[in-house]
Amino acid sequence: MNSSSIKSAKPSRSSLLLAAIVSLVLLTATLPSYPAQAASLSIQSYSPNVASSAGGDKIVVTGKGLDKVTRVRVGGVILSKLTNRSKTKLGFVMPRMSQSWLQYGGYVGIEFMQSGAWTKASPKFLLTATRENTFESAGLVLRLLETSQPSFVPQQSRYGDLLPSPGAQLHGVKLNVLNMTDEWVDLTCSFEVEVKVIDTSFRRFSYLPNRHRVEGNPGCNVFMNPGFSADALWVFDVPTLFKIVAVEVKAVTFGGPDPRSYYFAFKTENP
Repeated sequence: MNSSSIKSAKPSRSSLLLAAIVSLVLLTATLPSYPAQAASLSIQSYSPNVASSAGGDKIVVTGKGLDKVTRVRVGGVILSKLTNRSKTKLGFVMPRMSQSWLQYGGYVGIEFMQSGAWTKASPKFLLTATRENTFESAGLVLRLLETSQPSFVPQQSRYGDLLPSPGAQLHGVKLNVLNMTDEWVDLTCSFEVEVKVIDTSFRRFSYLPNRHRVEGNPGCNVFMNPGFSADALWVFDVPTLFKIVAVEVKAVTFGGPDPRSYYFAFKTENP
């Protein structure tokens, strides 16, 4: 075999390059693929992040990749009408939810569709009961009367001043409670009703003790028999920088606790 035939048997540079390209294509085809658009979606916040299950609240979502979102799903309800669409913002109107949501409320997942795939966002969203509703919980009929900053919270108790901590302010929740159980309840010195307030970061605050000392509340061991109702005030000590946006109510009676919590939104600010 002469030297010229040996030289021609060697693969050319172009054929080596072509073989390398074919190998790379085959290797790439075997790797798992992920939707590029879905991976780019990032949800940072909702404004507001508390809304009524009655529907109608305007929500603005802030994040990244929102211009590729084609659908939004809230608690199983799919929304196709989206507003304020850009790479970083997206708006929609909360739908009216099913009867179960209307009764109890709670935390709800919001999902976003990109390239035909649903992605669930990580920030929490609290869906509350309608503001006007009255709820029955463990035999007690609960109705939210008022909740606000200290405008209606008495500054004195039966045993002295009722003052907030330094850097905090008092926050009040007033409920009307109708006893429809089979026996008496004590609204101030027992645990028939648990009340908490929730801020924009979903921090939950417990009320101040000794509620029987608050002016206007039933006294300690004042038993409310079946068929009677009374108003009662729960007072909270909340740092001034924290914004309260919702109330959580749960009844606990001698007949056993209600496993459900009832959420009331008393103030939602639409952007």
